[in-house]
Amino acid sequence: WTGRGRQPKWVKEWVEGGKSLDKLRV
Repeated sequence: WTGRGRQPKWVKEWVEGGKSLDKLRV
């Protein structure tokens, strides 16, 4: 996911779950 336009459903659920997107950018 490059953050271009719409976010995938799992990304939204990840953020709403209180998890940091920084952990996804390995």
